[in-house]
Amino acid sequence: MSRLICLVTALTLASALFAATEVTLLSCGQQSGSRTVKVVYSLNEDAIVTVDFQTNTQKNASGEWVSIGGRAYRNATGDVHKFVTAGETRTIEWDPLVGWPGQKIKNFRAVVTAWTKGNPPDWLMADLSGTKEVNYYADPLAMPYGNILDYSASEAEANKPYKSDKLVMRRIHAKGRRFLMGNDKVEFEKQVVGYGLTYADRINERGHQAVLSYDYYMGVYFVTADQKWYAGEKVGDYPNDRLPVTYVSYNDLRGEKEGAAYPVYTDGAFDYEKSLEVDSNSIVGRFRTRTGLETLDIPSEAEYTFAARGGDRGGYLYNRLFFTEDNASRVTRWNGNRNTDDCEGKTGEKATVGSYPANPYGLFEMMMECTTPCRDWYESWENIDALIVHVDPVGPKAGEKRSFIGGNYNDAKPWSYMTRRGSLAPDANHAGLGSVRLMMAIR
Repeated sequence: MSRLICLVTALTLASALFAATEVTLLSCGQQSGSRTVKVVYSLNEDAIVTVDFQTNTQKNASGEWVSIGGRAYRNATGDVHKFVTAGETRTIEWDPLVGWPGQKIKNFRAVVTAWTKGNPPDWLMADLSGTKEVNYYADPLAMPYGNILDYSASEAEANKPYKSDKLVMRRIHAKGRRFLMGNDKVEFEKQVVGYGLTYADRINERGHQAVLSYDYYMGVYFVTADQKWYAGEKVGDYPNDRLPVTYVSYNDLRGEKEGAAYPVYTDGAFDYEKSLEVDSNSIVGRFRTRTGLETLDIPSEAEYTFAARGGDRGGYLYNRLFFTEDNASRVTRWNGNRNTDDCEGKTGEKATVGSYPANPYGLFEMMMECTTPCRDWYESWENIDALIVHVDPVGPKAGEKRSFIGGNYNDAKPWSYMTRRGSLAPDANHAGLGSVRLMMAIR
C-alpha cells in the first residue's frame, strides 16, 4: 500500500509579511491505495492561495528546505493557485506520479501560502475562453502549459495557450523605485546619434527621474489576434494567429467616450477610479468583461518604461545590450531582420509573440515589433523639470495626440531604443501601430 505522510511540523504558515491572513495545515499525506497527495488546510479569511512542495537536503530534515520545482506539481488541483474563500476545510490534491510504499517521509513537506489582493504572487494567468477563471503562481513553472520563459521553437507548441485563450501577466515590483524617464544625454549621443539622430531631434526625450507608488501586472506578451478573438471580437473564424495585433488606435483600445476622457480630475486632483473608465465595446473593455479583471488597461509611459528597462538603467535596449543594429535584431523585429524565422519557424514581417528573449522581468519583445500606444496625452519633454522626481506621472490633463513608444518592423533603422517616443491622433491606426500591452495596477 502506497502512503506518504508529509512533515507537519512548522507547516502552519502565518503570512504576516502579507497581512493577518493565516493558513493552518490540517493534514498532508498520500492517500491509501493511491499516489495522490492530499493537503487539507483552513483559512481564516479570503486570500489568494499558492502551494510549494519541498524536500530537505538532509534525511532527518535538519538541513535546507528546497522546492522540488513548479514543473513537478503543475498538475495540482483544488483550492490552490486562485482566490479562495475562508473556511475550515480547504483541499489541494497532487499526483506526484510515484508512490512511497509504507514510508513516513520526514524530509518532505507542503508549504501553503496565503496572499492578499494587495500583495499577490508574481504571476497571473486569466482564462479568455469564458470561465473568467484567474490563477496565480509564485513559480512560473507551475503554470500548466509549458515554461513561459522558454522562447525556443521546441517549447512553442506547449506555450501556445499563453498566446491564444490565456492571458499571462507578470508582477512588476516598481513601488518606491526611482527610475529614468527619457534619455541620458551622454549615453544617448554615444549610442544613438551615430544612427542619424541628433540630440536636438530627440529633445522631446529629455531625461528626468520618476517614481511609482504602486506595483502592477504587465502582460508577458503583446496581445495576439487569437487573444483578441477569444476576448470577444469574433470577426470571422478562429484566426490561429499568435502575431501581435496591429491597426489598433487609442480609440479602439479604450473607446471614444468614457475611455477618451483619461486622465480625469476631480476638484483639481487626479481621480484614479474615474480615469479607469473605458467604453464597454472597446478592446480593453472586452478583455475586462471576458476575464473579470475590472482594472485592466493599457500602460502609461511611466509604467511601460519601468517594465521595459527590466531593472537595468544602462543601455537603450535591455538585457544589458547597447544600441546597435545587431543587438536590436536579437531582441525585436525591424526592417533589417523582419524576414527571419520566428520561434514557431515562420518567416514574415512580424514574429509570433515570444520569439525573442525576455527581459529580466520575464516580459517579451518590450522593445516592440510595432509602435505601442500609451494612456497619456503627448507632450514634449524639452521643458520638463529635470530637477525633481515626478511621482506617478499621468501626462498632461488634455491634448490633441496620444503618446506612443517604440518603432516597428517597417523601420529602416532599428529605432526601438528604450526612450523613443512620439505622438499620434487618438483615431490613428496603421500596419506598424497597435501592439497592445495590457497592464493592471495593484492597489
